[in-house]
Amino acid sequence: MEPRVQPSDDADDRQEVRQLFANLPASLPTLETLLRDCQSHWGYEDPVYRFYHHSFKVYAQALAFFSLRVNYTVETIAMVFFGLNTLVTGYLVFRSTFLPRALGVLSAVGGLGWLIYLYEPLARRLESYIVGVGLIGAVVTVLWFLVKGVNEQRWQEQANAATASIWR
Repeated sequence: MEPRVQPSDDADDRQEVRQLFANLPASLPTLETLLRDCQSHWGYEDPVYRFYHHSFKVYAQALAFFSLRVNYTVETIAMVFFGLNTLVTGYLVFRSTFLPRALGVLSAVGGLGWLIYLYEPLARRLESYIVGVGLIGAVVTVLWFLVKGVNEQRWQEQANAATASIWR
């Protein structure tokens, strides 16, 4: 048996209030469903949360893919410029008389290898050879400078001759 609540002195005895409470039992299942949905965190916030969370995940994935693709493209462009630099350096070393011409040829071949990155499918197939030739050229040049160096006396003679020819 349910305990009955005694009306208090400040109870509202108007007809509209009595009618509202009289219709309450008929609407009770609908009100219970509404209350259950409002009390549920996911029932109220799920559409907004899912939209925001899904949008952010898609945006983050797209941004990550874009960053990786841009990184690869910029890396390829850098390889091409590095190839141009190495090719020109190899040519200058070949033309100079301070270093062996073989170093210039080796650098130029390495530069041509780096320029193969202009055609991506070929560069992927030949990548190990390109890196190998470029690395050999760089290591041989560095070792040459460390061990043999440049003939400083000849360098000064040519620099003085070039300066004298400019001022004539």
